[in-house]
Amino acid sequence: MTIKYVSALLLSTVLAFGLLGNKNGRASSQGKGNTGAPGDELNANGTPKTCVNCHNAGPITATMGIHLLELDGDTVTTYQPNTDYILRVNMDGVGSTITGYGFQMIGLRNSNNSDVKGMSDFGGVTANNYKIATIQNGRTYAEHSNTSPKDTFNVRWKSPVAGTGAITFYASGNAVNGNNGTGGDGAATATLVLTEENTSNAEETLQAVSAVQVYPNPAREEGTLRFFTATEQAYQVQVTDLWGREIWVLQQTFGAGTQVLPLPMTHWAAGVYLVRVSDGKTAASVKVLKI
Repeated sequence: MTIKYVSALLLSTVLAFGLLGNKNGRASSQGKGNTGAPGDELNANGTPKTCVNCHNAGPITATMGIHLLELDGDTVTTYQPNTDYILRVNMDGVGSTITGYGFQMIGLRNSNNSDVKGMSDFGGVTANNYKIATIQNGRTYAEHSNTSPKDTFNVRWKSPVAGTGAITFYASGNAVNGNNGTGGDGAATATLVLTEENTSNAEETLQAVSAVQVYPNPAREEGTLRFFTATEQAYQVQVTDLWGREIWVLQQTFGAGTQVLPLPMTHWAAGVYLVRVSDGKTAASVKVLKI
């Protein structure tokens, strides 16, 4: 074997390991939006393609939430035009093999699903564990700059001009085991609806569902679903498999507060399922593994 051949082989090996270690978000590495937002990438069956579709094999489970904070740290539920805020994405992972976290997020106008933009990386990747990436169709996302050891991402956001109206932020994220693949990870999605301060549009509502959890997870028989509802109204609980096929659905009116109900998993086939709770405008979901 010649020295030239050995050198080339070593170089290709180094490059291969370098590519395996590339933990950039989907917008940066693939030019894809995978938040579940309207207009993002879809599966072959027309359902949204998010982190849940790949990081789905357990035993790690994950939930996530999005919150809007003023720069002094106060959490708010409406935005003032042309104002600086922090969009806080929280990943909550459960599992002994977790080594880090990732996410992707975009904000869209409710009126036409156009990109509201305004997110920025005010300190660079040396100061923050996220970055801003724009894909070919012009959409701009905040996403992890590398696998983050922290489960919280604080994204700087400047709100749009007056008259923009309601905005929905869509996010998908994961808790990973660092094996350079997607097996054994956990993932979740979340949305946050923000109304413009002093808006008179009665249809613009705050996020109604959050903190969706299933336990035990993995489950052998019947599971328990737990989630928080902000207002008393009708909700839909839908369970689908990873191909988007509906397995179980429940439509019921819940009051405001923490809701707990059984999931009839006894006769489900072994596999990974997506549990989604929605009020028709906003939704939150979690993955559950049936064994």
